[in-house]
Amino acid sequence: MHWKIVVSLAVAFLAYLMIGGAVFQALERSNETEAKTVYMDVNKDFLKNFSCVSEEDLKRLVTYVIGAYKHGVVFLAVQEEEGEDEDVSVSNWDYYSSLFFSVTVITTIGYGHLSPGTFAGQLFCILYALVGIPLTGVFLAGVGDKLARGFHFLNDKSFLSQYDGRCAKVVKGSVIAFFCIWIFFLLPAFMFKFYEGWTFFEGVYYSFITLSTIGFGDYVAGYGSITGLAFSPGYKLLLVTWIIFGLAFLSLVINLLADIMRSRVVDRVQDHVDRGRKAQRHLQEKTKRTEVKQEDYNLVATTCIIEG
Repeated sequence: MHWKIVVSLAVAFLAYLMIGGAVFQALERSNETEAKTVYMDVNKDFLKNFSCVSEEDLKRLVTYVIGAYKHGVVFLAVQEEEGEDEDVSVSNWDYYSSLFFSVTVITTIGYGHLSPGTFAGQLFCILYALVGIPLTGVFLAGVGDKLARGFHFLNDKSFLSQYDGRCAKVVKGSVIAFFCIWIFFLLPAFMFKFYEGWTFFEGVYYSFITLSTIGFGDYVAGYGSITGLAFSPGYKLLLVTWIIFGLAFLSLVINLLADIMRSRVVDRVQDHVDRGRKAQRHLQEKTKRTEVKQEDYNLVATTCIIEG
């Protein structure tokens, strides 16, 4: 790749980053300021209404609650029967939750809602990821290849196979894209709305953030749900299956878009470089012809002077 292409891509990349930073700042800064104001007011009202609690004690309690949540102590469901409280919060490290965490490690999703706290767990996580990440990449590439073959098979066997041309290709691609979007984004969004209590858009947002391996951790399926159904082993196994096939599909789409963008950008820059080189060669040839003519002129002038 020519250095001019690399420089052009670097400029475009930095410009895209700067635009993203400006847009996110404009969209989220005011919401952050409002949230801070609300939290400070709640803190002041709590200390005012419960004067026996000091500000330091409140901070210490909040710190303990956050630490407890990271260690799996989630008070989402408390049964009160006959004056007795029974903690029915589930463990973050039961087998199915640990299996879900393993998926987030080797797929590089990394929600950040859960992490190993022991030295042995952290060491195993490093070794597990070193082997699991490349293994996952190879496996997802194979799954993506099979999905692509399946799409071609459906295309050949469907009613669209009788149409040819660019318009037909667009129609075929649109049908396949709509089918996959429904399977990997819209249908899971309805499921998350039922199991997690999220809105439909929040479900779509979570699906994309998960399958693109961005993994903010602001929404995590199966954790912090308002329904007890989201903690069932079958639900988490379904999530694992959806993540694996969804990752293969979305990685296939992203790689396709990257190839299209790379081909267009590289072709345009390469064409510009070729035109520049062609113009430079033309200028050099013209300069050489001018130098030759000047040498001939000097030779003729010198001969005339000698003969004269």
